[in-house]
Amino acid sequence: MDRTFTSRMCVIAVLAACGLPIFPCTVAKAVEDVVATVNGHDITLPEFRRSLLDHRAAVFDYFSRQYGADEVQGKFWTSSFDGEVPLKKLRKLALDSSVRIKLQQQLALEKGLVRDISYAAFLRRLAEENRNRKRAVENHEPIYGPVEYSESTGYTHNFSLLVVRLKQSLADDDCEITVAELRDFYEANKEQFKRPDPVTFRGLRASDTDAKEILRQLASQLREGGEIKDSMQSKRAGLVYFEQTIRDTARRGELSGSVDFSPEVRELPMGAIKLFDQASELFLIQVVARRDMGYYLFNDKLKRVLQRRYIDHAYESSIAQRVNEAEVVVDELVYGRVMAH
Repeated sequence: MDRTFTSRMCVIAVLAACGLPIFPCTVAKAVEDVVATVNGHDITLPEFRRSLLDHRAAVFDYFSRQYGADEVQGKFWTSSFDGEVPLKKLRKLALDSSVRIKLQQQLALEKGLVRDISYAAFLRRLAEENRNRKRAVENHEPIYGPVEYSESTGYTHNFSLLVVRLKQSLADDDCEITVAELRDFYEANKEQFKRPDPVTFRGLRASDTDAKEILRQLASQLREGGEIKDSMQSKRAGLVYFEQTIRDTARRGELSGSVDFSPEVRELPMGAIKLFDQASELFLIQVVARRDMGYYLFNDKLKRVLQRRYIDHAYESSIAQRVNEAEVVVDELVYGRVMAH
């Protein structure tokens, strides 16, 4: 994506650089401060900061796992980790996300689904929606959702509904998806339609500190070879043995209480050993059997699922193309002054 950098002065950029929060009462002024334009449409500072906050946790998690970084450190966001700077990565992700959102809003504008995609217009619609909700509550009329949308929840809700309408518009434009198109899509994405394999695993559960330490030591030994069941011949104190099979519908183990292992266990290869620290208890799991169930048949029931997936895929492909073709102009001064907080 080609991005040309220009410069503009803005008050909010200075506030952000100083770490001062941008409250809703300042939004009326903030909408004039532009971080970038996408095909001539503004990405304002409030929009950009929203995307910034959406990605903040993920960026911190990445640097924490990759480099053992700690946000408590005074200059985490501006420090360099093997050439990677958290704040620069955060800004890049936020910009990419903001561009993608703006392009979808532009598509809605082109299709006549909305009249104005500016942030100021959203704020006006939000204020009107909240007034209507408040009036409905006062008149004892039913409403769906909260009594009042915050700026954040309102924006997310509004955009989610817009995407639904865009996908429906795409489905209407395509008129009817042929059986041949659905079959081609099925074959090209067949792994998405694989039946869940029944998986049998054995496990040990530890509740107290001593038993947990024994379980960790046992995990290290079993990774060198061996099976959980054999290790219980000595009846180690404090460890509870259990066995479970996960079938098509994920079920919870009787001895593991409310802990559901199915998502993680399904991904484990045969014989794999894994520790799960959940619900104040430590679990050691080993997969001992797995049966390949093949794929869901291409039938009328699956066709309905395929139609939804086909539309989702077509929509994502359309947006990806728009991203590649978009003309994005970034204001270097505003962009460079936006901080992580």
